[in-house]
Amino acid sequence: MVKITENYYPKRVEKIRSLLNEHQLDCLLIYGAPNDDPAFLSWILGDEVFDSTYLLITKNFVRIFVPQWFTNDAKSLFKKIPVEIFGTPEKAAMVSFIMPQLRGFKVIGYAGNAPYKEFVLLDNKNLVNVEKYLRSIYEIKDETELQILSEINGFTRQYLEGLNLGQFVGKTEKEIEKCIISDMEKIGYKIGHLCIVSGERLKETTAGFPADYVLKKDDPVCVDLGLSMQTYYSDITRCYFLGEAKEKYEKFYDFLKSSVLNASGRLSEGTKSEEIPNILKEEFVKTGLPKNSLVLADLGHGIGTGKHEYPEIGFDESILEKGMVFTLEPEAKLQDGTLVRYEDVFCVGEKGKTLVV
Repeated sequence: MVKITENYYPKRVEKIRSLLNEHQLDCLLIYGAPNDDPAFLSWILGDEVFDSTYLLITKNFVRIFVPQWFTNDAKSLFKKIPVEIFGTPEKAAMVSFIMPQLRGFKVIGYAGNAPYKEFVLLDNKNLVNVEKYLRSIYEIKDETELQILSEINGFTRQYLEGLNLGQFVGKTEKEIEKCIISDMEKIGYKIGHLCIVSGERLKETTAGFPADYVLKKDDPVCVDLGLSMQTYYSDITRCYFLGEAKEKYEKFYDFLKSSVLNASGRLSEGTKSEEIPNILKEEFVKTGLPKNSLVLADLGHGIGTGKHEYPEIGFDESILEKGMVFTLEPEAKLQDGTLVRYEDVFCVGEKGKTLVV
């Protein structure tokens, strides 16, 4: 496992603190909750956050506010940076408790998904949305982050590519889920998400929750697995073809895999997110998939401490930069309506080329 140095997270706080001078702010107020995307607070603090958590950064101190019933847990958890922890009333009243801490501050930079009704209480302040500036720091992964992501994605990839789905014929998707969860518990990995879709269900989606559907000997199966390690996530999807499904679908799935990998080879520092759908369409045609078989839905997304971060591949104005980590996960809709998906995780490397993480 990658070893993180003691000063790693304090340095990260100082990097965030630099926004104060750069944008003439008196303080930063950043909100987070479990599974928020982007997960700014997990990234800054190095730990999962509680249901409704505020981080206040000034030039002189760092304070965390959590609902009071989480206070003791927070004190034992958040030890990676020098921080004061305060318990507040229920989460709907958190900002009213924080307001006295903001006395004397006129310009407040904010980020995260704080409820709008909370920020109405700060209408006498000059509020500046600094999310895009925080993103510009948060999106670019450093060497330590790339090592963590490589480790967790490498394991997830290896596990899925060695998974024998044939052993589960006659089992339900929910029973397969239990077996995968058991495997991960034995190794010590936490599951971030697990989707299993089989048979005729694949004409509806590749990303459904495990159901009571019983796996049959000639079924196609799609498994989307994300694990977590030190607050960072993996996200890998593979399809499997049992019995007659192998002859029926595997050739087209191989075309899809080649399309994704070939498209990734064309992405580099400076590629615009909005250009990627056309690159994928071109690679579909080159490998033998019909151009119109590309499903223009979730083509990919950034990944790190958030399961889904920026950029939103194909659907935002992001431009790829060195250190960005993202998935490519296009679906292909085959002639009989079956959906298949191949997903892997990539980064823009030192020479500006996109590589598998």
